[in-house]
Parts: sequence; C-alpha cells; structure tokens
Amino acid sequence: MRDVMVGDEVFHIRGLTRGEIKSLRAEGVNLMALTVNDADKAFDLVVAMVFDSAAVAWIDSQENRVGMKLWEAVLKETFGAEDEEKNLSRSGNGTQTENE
Repeated sequence: MRDVMVGDEVFHIRGLTRGEIKSLRAEGVNLMALTVNDADKAFDLVVAMVFDSAAVAWIDSQENRVGMKLWEAVLKETFGAEDEEKNLSRSGNGTQTENE
C-alpha cells in the first residue's frame, strides 16, 4: 500500500486483487493489453474498486492529470514497478550450502 498526496488530499492506494482483475476481464477490460477504446472504462471501473464514492466524486471533479497520477499508483501497486524493485546482495561469501 502507498499514500499519494494530491494537493491537500492523501489517497491510500492499494493494488487490485486477483479477483478484481478477473472481474475486469469479465467486463471486457484486460489491463495487460489495454486499448485506447477501453481506457476510460478501465479507469472508471478501477477507481470504483479502489476508492470510496466520495473519493470517486472528488477525482471526477479534478483535472484529468490528477486521475492519471492515482491511476499510475494503482497500477504500480497491482503489478509492481521496475523502478522500485530492489536488488538484494547475497549474504555470506556467495557460495551455495552443500547438501549432505
């Protein structure tokens, strides 16, 4: 989960569950292969899943860039983000423990 600050508002962002992704596919929306024609539908469905009705109304009253900032955060929480992945160094001397 992550918090995203937009103006004076803080949004608690969570990733979509596997069930929610399946539900989107049943609606004809595949987030992994989103088309331009499905973008608005996908945005509306995802925002309704992640945020309460008051937050949705607030988002709808803002400039589109606000919604895109939140959309990006939801996708990062759902699928991960390469720029946030950490490379862990090996512990010890890097040799594998032998089995007996």
